[in-house]
Amino acid sequence: MEIPIHILDFEGSHNSGVIEWGIVTLFQNEIKTTKTRLCSANGHINKKETYHHGLSEDLLLKHKHFSADFNYFSSLRESGPYCAHNAQVEELFLRNAWPYTRLSKNFAYIKKDKFSNNWGPFLDTLQIYRKLYPNLKSYKLDFLVENFDLKQELDKYSTISCPPERSKYHCALYDALACTLLLKRIILLEGFKTIDLPYLFTISTNSSAAYNAMRQQDML
Repeated sequence: MEIPIHILDFEGSHNSGVIEWGIVTLFQNEIKTTKTRLCSANGHINKKETYHHGLSEDLLLKHKHFSADFNYFSSLRESGPYCAHNAQVEELFLRNAWPYTRLSKNFAYIKKDKFSNNWGPFLDTLQIYRKLYPNLKSYKLDFLVENFDLKQELDKYSTISCPPERSKYHCALYDALACTLLLKRIILLEGFKTIDLPYLFTISTNSSAAYNAMRQQDML
């Protein structure tokens, strides 16, 4: 891919907002950069949530709120599309923090200059794997990583990039790395050498019909 793809993952909830984010930039099918940070909570984090992601309100008090990161996330969106596993969750976190980004290119259109101030469209590895492998028993991130023998590679990258205490599932950068390897695997599959972004966007939607309807609407 000649356009960078920014794979992101958030930890948090509706009450707390984003309390951790991780981003991996994939360019020319290689991991170029990784970045992560903790964020102060907007609201209460209950014990169940802390058990899930290992983060508490006290631990996060010294960190800036997610709202401080608008320029960073907007600049990424200007340079390339976002990708996530079950992308509607990540997009909702972004929209809850900032309803709109700066005017950015819609990268679903390679040959046309179409712009909007939306955070999407997103690439979505959950939908991609559902489309290409319709008979799997699960599409959870950890299952897909194990099923396609990516765990060793994931642990190699996480050792380099993740904080030691955040190098596991339900930690933002670790999950973003897992999603990245799933996306990279599809791009490099034999027979997919000519894959392009419009195709990835098509299979990232709930259905091709929904994607086509979206494109028709944009053309009106």
